[in-house]
Amino acid sequence: MKIKVSKKDVIWNYAGVIASLGSNLLMLPIVLYFLTGAQVGLWYVFQSMASLSTMFDFGFTPTFSRNVAYCWSGTDKLKAEDVSYSCGDKVNYHLFKQIIYTCKYIYLLISLVVLIGFSSVGTVYVFHVSSALSGYGHKISWGIWCIALFLNLYYGYFASLLKGVGAVAESNKGMVFARLAQFVSLIILLIAGTGLIGVSISYLIYGVVLREIYRYYFNHYNDIGDKLKKTNYKPDKRDIWDLFKIIWHNAWKEGAVSLANYFCNQMGTIVSSLYLSLEETGIYSMGVQLASAMVTFAYAMYTSYQPSIQSAISNKDDETVRKNFSYTVFIYIVIVIIGAVVLISAGPVLIRIVKPEMNIGRTVLLGVTVYQFILKFRNCYTSYLSNSNRIIYFKAFMVFAVVCVGLEFLLCGVFNMGMWGLVAAQIISQLVYNFWHWPLVVHKELKMSFIDLIKLGYSETRKKFIRKSA
Repeated sequence: MKIKVSKKDVIWNYAGVIASLGSNLLMLPIVLYFLTGAQVGLWYVFQSMASLSTMFDFGFTPTFSRNVAYCWSGTDKLKAEDVSYSCGDKVNYHLFKQIIYTCKYIYLLISLVVLIGFSSVGTVYVFHVSSALSGYGHKISWGIWCIALFLNLYYGYFASLLKGVGAVAESNKGMVFARLAQFVSLIILLIAGTGLIGVSISYLIYGVVLREIYRYYFNHYNDIGDKLKKTNYKPDKRDIWDLFKIIWHNAWKEGAVSLANYFCNQMGTIVSSLYLSLEETGIYSMGVQLASAMVTFAYAMYTSYQPSIQSAISNKDDETVRKNFSYTVFIYIVIVIIGAVVLISAGPVLIRIVKPEMNIGRTVLLGVTVYQFILKFRNCYTSYLSNSNRIIYFKAFMVFAVVCVGLEFLLCGVFNMGMWGLVAAQIISQLVYNFWHWPLVVHKELKMSFIDLIKLGYSETRKKFIRKSA
């Protein structure tokens, strides 16, 4: 069946983004109030390690989600490269069940690898950067954080399944409720005096609540649970292995892209923790968090429409693809422009009100905002390519991720440029190639210029908002 995006999906997608980003922003003043500057810096290190853990899924999350969308749109056969176009609207539950079982086995393996790696090598790193902290609280909190990472990754396949079938609203309802549970538990635990341990426990609670809600919504979406039970088929090891080989063809490339994105976006925190103080690391990471939150909010419209774009590609509906893609990119650009003005004007002021000793300059905030815009703008175009099951950009991402990290060590560590060294390294590494090349490739394929995209995006925006409100 074709996947269409409703107002409810868009609204709940924004609600999910706001809940995710807003909870972090709401947690920030609370964490700043109850934790010391060094503990705040270590908290950001924990978050960077959590981002690193997502790299261990080797690209299976977006790959499974994409192939579920193909199956849900009527495809009877999955291909390692490109798309096997839909023949009708009926879902092949035999294939659907095969995808689900393959998901479960792969995510169990991934979560075990992460638990072993982070409880060993990760522990050495965390204990090293936190050696100035006294007591055992930070060590206990890291142990709880590792358990949370294991559980979050193990049940990660539910997110892929929900997004794949187009259950955008349900997916984000789960995010809203889980973030609420995390926020409430964080306040209670910090007031109780648990410190960094409470932060880790609240993260664990978030993951458990999220996965259980996802499980419920998936089984009840269009009666999927009952239909799967009625499907008299249980994949054996050979069925799982055959599907794994098809999925793996692009999954490892998606994994390489995710790893490259991590190095481009999160390694700055780790590099800063090696050359700067934990307090300075906290200031830089806070700037990245604020800019990333704003840009992610702007990118939410694209993620809302991504299942619909995948479905349209599967059904060879080129007109819908062009309209939805133009609309989402146009909305992204407009929101970033507005958000950047607000963030750079008000952000430093609000931070000083909450924590007077933490001073983040507007120029640094502008730099990280520009970089976050570049990353997501580039991702709009490369995601279009991945929607049609082509990960042709992975080599370029890997090369310039290495360039980015190399420049960070050079400018921050060798030339002692501090936070500006990190920002300059990140922007330069993307402007060299990825920022302009992939938009050219996609515009050529869509047979439209960037100006055409802006015009069509503006036209679609008027249809969806201005004319309806008139």
